[in-house]
Amino acid sequence: MITFPEIGQFRQIIKLVHDNTRYSGRDENGDAIYDSSKVLPTLTFTGTVKLHGTNAGVTLTRDGDMYAQSRENVISVEQDNAGFAFFVESNKEVFKGLFETLDIRDADYITIFGEWAGGNIQKGVAINGLPKMFVIFAVKLSYDNNEEKVNYFLTNEETKHLKGVDSKIFNILDFEQYSIEIDFENPQLAQNKLIELTMAVENECPVGKYFLNEVLSNNIAYEHQDKIWFEKENKFTEELKKDFIPHFKELRKKSATGINYIKFNLK
Repeated sequence: MITFPEIGQFRQIIKLVHDNTRYSGRDENGDAIYDSSKVLPTLTFTGTVKLHGTNAGVTLTRDGDMYAQSRENVISVEQDNAGFAFFVESNKEVFKGLFETLDIRDADYITIFGEWAGGNIQKGVAINGLPKMFVIFAVKLSYDNNEEKVNYFLTNEETKHLKGVDSKIFNILDFEQYSIEIDFENPQLAQNKLIELTMAVENECPVGKYFLNEVLSNNIAYEHQDKIWFEKENKFTEELKKDFIPHFKELRKKSATGINYIKFNLK
């Protein structure tokens, strides 16, 4: 079982930067010494959207074995978690192809982590009701070294190509990202900006918006006696129907022959 670390809070990041910058060794009693005169750095952070699903991973061993896992357990088709193990088994060749594109650096284990989302996994979120999907957000290399496991995460540059859209495997780096500069001498100044970014995602999730555009691309909306239906239906088209009735009426005012369909071709 290869675990993904807990995501820390902002106050924990502040302490980590403080300790790493000002640590100066240990005294004769073995206690840490910190030099408060050292100036704390200003660092730039990049953020991605946190999808609301369930943490999942696919691990390949040095021997070529591949297995699925939830946040805390290795899972199987017989003992599954929201159907993820079945998804991995059904797309085994796709995942093997993804692993082959990575520089595994002679690791004992390599794990592709992501969010297993969509369907009914989490209610009340933008991607609820869409077909289930696996959205990759990290790749971890693990080594067995004298019974002590050493871990290393690949960079975004090394993992941004990982996807299999036809198999509902996406990459979080394909969606909107956010950048913020934090002066750790005055970290409280960044808190308002962090709240603004969080609220912006809550008001309009960029991942949900992406899939809405995917739904409308090359789709057709029809209308008859104030009833709307789409050639390709899903949860987004259901939500859109009530908004399309006045749109159709407005189009009819501009058309001498009347109109009862709208064809989309978004780019």
